[in-house]
Amino acid sequence: MPYSCHMRTTVELEAELLDQARAASFSNGITLRQFFIDAVQSHLSPQRRKFRRPPPVFGW
Repeated sequence: MPYSCHMRTTVELEAELLDQARAASFSNGITLRQFFIDAVQSHLSPQRRKFRRPPPVFGW
């Protein structure tokens, strides 16, 4: 990142999904905050986007 800018935000998650995220972060020895940072960075990485499938086409 060229600069550091921190921002707080609120994300609404279902309780079960939050529990899964907490368990995964704990098992990996990282904070929940770092878990979400890693997940977003992974989702936005160029390698992941390179293999993205086109959306399905309906109505054929």
